[in-house]
Amino acid sequence: MTIAVVLLIAMCAVVGALALYRKLVSQDEDDFVHLADSSNEVITKQVKMASKLKLIDRIGFVFTAATVAYGVALLSTWLYMGIVRPPQ
Repeated sequence: MTIAVVLLIAMCAVVGALALYRKLVSQDEDDFVHLADSSNEVITKQVKMASKLKLIDRIGFVFTAATVAYGVALLSTWLYMGIVRPPQ
């Protein structure tokens, strides 16, 4: 059971690292919407940043869902083993 808990902690660390990475990447983000700016470079940069953040969000969602599912499965297994084999 110890290896399973270490794996869960590692998965939580990956999710936390992804959140921190997203925070660091989004610091350069331009929060204003440029619809008709004379500088096309600003719009292109904003589109690239949005696609990069979208990819990070998608990966983060998958890792978060997997971590939660694994944690619930681990908890339910631990509870089941506690019911089936009560401490002596």
